[in-house]
Amino acid sequence: MVSQGKSSANKPRAVLFRGIADARDWCEAARATGTNLELWSFPGAASSIGPIWFEEIVRAISDEFPDVSVTAVLDCGDEPGRALAALRQGVTIVALGGKPAARRKVAAIAEQAGATVVSRPRRVLDPRRPPGVETPLADLLTGRSRR
Repeated sequence: MVSQGKSSANKPRAVLFRGIADARDWCEAARATGTNLELWSFPGAASSIGPIWFEEIVRAISDEFPDVSVTAVLDCGDEPGRALAALRQGVTIVALGGKPAARRKVAAIAEQAGATVVSRPRRVLDPRRPPGVETPLADLLTGRSRR
């Protein structure tokens, strides 16, 4: 099941998506390997594409991959205003950097709304590979390929 905050016994792999094609590719790889996903929008996506775009992709993935466990995270960069707008739109997990005081304020508001503010993980798998590298996404998810 795809959601914005589904908990799971298996730790999900953080993966980057730039659009519906990337999200679908990751979900197909997750289905093939039994891997849970933490599907991250690209850095700063809240300011360039926005929460409605994000919500539509999450909805489409949920419909197409009901058997895949996905947690979806909208990256709001260092912009607390964008994070607040995303929370008002109904996004339940936002990533926010920037000043700690502003982050704490947004996190308190998010908590009241049943949402979460997180930091970007140190490593996010990216579906784009250098030319000539043909590592399947399933291998990236399972760690059979290092990059």
